[in-house]
Amino acid sequence: MRTAEDAALVQSVDRAAHILELLSDAGPMGVSDVSRHLGVHRSTAFRLLATLEGRHLVEQETHRGLYRLGLGLLRLAGGVSHRSIWSGTRRPAATRWPNGWTRRPTRPSSTATRRSTSPSRSAASSSP
Repeated sequence: MRTAEDAALVQSVDRAAHILELLSDAGPMGVSDVSRHLGVHRSTAFRLLATLEGRHLVEQETHRGLYRLGLGLLRLAGGVSHRSIWSGTRRPAATRWPNGWTRRPTRPSSTATRRSTSPSRSAASSSP
């Protein structure tokens, strides 16, 4: 039985969001896998995936035909990081990742830079 909350959802938007969540959780999937998870016909799953692909939110791997999350999600996520995440809080000067890369979120145009993880490496490389 449908609830009032379910009736307020736009079914195609809900299904598209579900596809994005599936691909995020499970990794690349084919049309048949997506249709089985959503409980819809393959043609419906294909049309949803094609729409998401047109917006660059998913992309199809050419050699296997599987769909994965697309780079368009980075554009959308970028809008969130500059507005919502840091609103009302102090921004960190830099974020250090385990691989030694840093990103300074205070300047949106800044790029990632590689820092030496060990002072002994730089000292060893500067010695004759």
